Amino acid sequence: MSGGSYDEPPERFRTDLEPHRGTIVLAAHGEIDIDAAGELGRQLRELLERGFKRVVLDLRGVTVLASSGLHAILDASAASERADVEFAIVQGPSPVDRVFELTQTESVLRFIDAREIDVGGR
Repeated sequence: MSGGSYDEPPERFRTDLEPHRGTIVLAAHGEIDIDAAGELGRQLRELLERGFKRVVLDLRGVTVLASSGLHAILDASAASERADVEFAIVQGPSPVDRVFELTQTESVLRFIDAREIDVGGR
């Protein structure tokens, strides 16, 4: 068992924006559950409409990815194709990555290493 306690509340969902040249990174933290999925989807749609060449969703700080969060990510990917904006994802911790594996969606989404963030925006 980890050092954490079951009495500790889960980390609330929050995001940080990190500009990198023509790329904007939306770094997500905490649980992307049904309550947070709508907010994530809204933020991604706004970024896709702002004229960036590339939008990257960084999942390294995410602890839980519920099906509603996956749906928001898939919607953003489809919207990025329509808007001709590159959309990529920095993989999260193992339990989050497992969601993509179990749903067989890793083949329809573009995953990048965090070191690639600046490369695409040049």
